[in-house]
Amino acid sequence: MGCTLEVAALAAPEMWTTGDAVAAGWGYSTVRKYITDGLMPSAEKVQGQWRFDRAELEALREPVPADIAPAVEVLSDPVREWTLEQVASAPPMNAREARVVAAIFRRTAKAGVAG
Repeated sequence: MGCTLEVAALAAPEMWTTGDAVAAGWGYSTVRKYITDGLMPSAEKVQGQWRFDRAELEALREPVPADIAPAVEVLSDPVREWTLEQVASAPPMNAREARVVAAIFRRTAKAGVAG
């Protein structure tokens, strides 16, 4: 009987709030979008707060493509997390739009506005 209880405890989902997700480095807007898009079936509002299975959220994390991974690794932790969050929440864009967005970031960084 003790084994059954231990297995049940291990199988229980780890429920998170949006605050937990933000504290773990997820963007608030990204998490809310996943909830409203129905990508986390466990999500429910409890006493005014969204709660959901952490594993469902983690499963939505997109891997960094192999050709970009080495470049991402040179970034500091806060910049890397922010970059991956922006990429994950970006709308679809064509190559021209991507170049313009990249140029805006380069120009902003050179001007000392970013970071």
